[in-house]
Amino acid sequence: LAGLNHRPTFVTTPMLHQKVSFLVCVLDPKFCCWNDMGTGKTWVALNLLRYWRSQGRGRRPLILVPNVPNILNWLNQRVVHTPKLKITPLFGSSAERWATLDEGEDVCYVLNYAGLVALATTKGKNKKDKSVMLIDPDKLARLVGFFDMLVMDESTALKNHQSLTYKICKEIAKACSIRYALTGTPFGRDPHDLWAQFNVVDDGKTLGKTLGIFRAAFFNTKKNYWGGYEHKFRPETTPALVRLMGDCSIRYRADECIDLPEVTRIQREVALSIEAEAYYEKVINGIKNVGKNMLLLENAFMQMREIASGFLIYRTEDKERREFS
Repeated sequence: LAGLNHRPTFVTTPMLHQKVSFLVCVLDPKFCCWNDMGTGKTWVALNLLRYWRSQGRGRRPLILVPNVPNILNWLNQRVVHTPKLKITPLFGSSAERWATLDEGEDVCYVLNYAGLVALATTKGKNKKDKSVMLIDPDKLARLVGFFDMLVMDESTALKNHQSLTYKICKEIAKACSIRYALTGTPFGRDPHDLWAQFNVVDDGKTLGKTLGIFRAAFFNTKKNYWGGYEHKFRPETTPALVRLMGDCSIRYRADECIDLPEVTRIQREVALSIEAEAYYEKVINGIKNVGKNMLLLENAFMQMREIASGFLIYRTEDKERREFS
């Protein structure tokens, strides 16, 4: 760290694995940090944001998080670890978020993935004439031209290469010379999840520019009963995959972090907006009347999850389309 052109200073004392993670991310500004949950990836990201801004880069970073409560966590962590770093949360409706961006301040912006999709899409119809959300080229162009650094927390949110989240992040990343992906679990049982995350970060340097190249190297492909294709990972290629990933990612398991402190459990209360709380109560009251109808019960459960995650699109009694977060 002392050998860097600009020697970094830290407000809170980092652990060894955090120093290592910070250093490799400085040496390669397009990198993935796969350290276990609870090992302090947010500390690494916050200090990277602070470091690059001190170098005159990362003027307007975008930090993407899974849900609205995660935005609050980043703001709380910022106060502790990098109190002078300015972070503006993007709350409210899409119009309110655009209004915040239009102010054009040179600060870090933090937004949830669902909110990002809402900012870059418009309602349209697919080939089957069904209503869907489609990427709005003008809105996306505004986003692409605004940000110059991208931090994707819990980057498995864009693991599906066909999702709007992946496509939007991919375009924004093209304008960002500094890109980081953070998650403790980059994939579950299916290594397919890796390709989209690496592709956004390094443009195909690690796992190939196309998903087809990745599949040809690590999967067996065959036609299934319905005429589609099935791709099964070849376990014998694991060492080669690990070797390739090592060029653009770092991973610490919790048991490898020798100076990690004991677990500290923190209980936080999350307050819903007045509008969200009213809708939440409406859903709960509806549950009392569903009886044994499991479909209605499941729908109600999904609605409560959406509300709790911080983003919901719904229609009022007079059929007006509304959204809140």
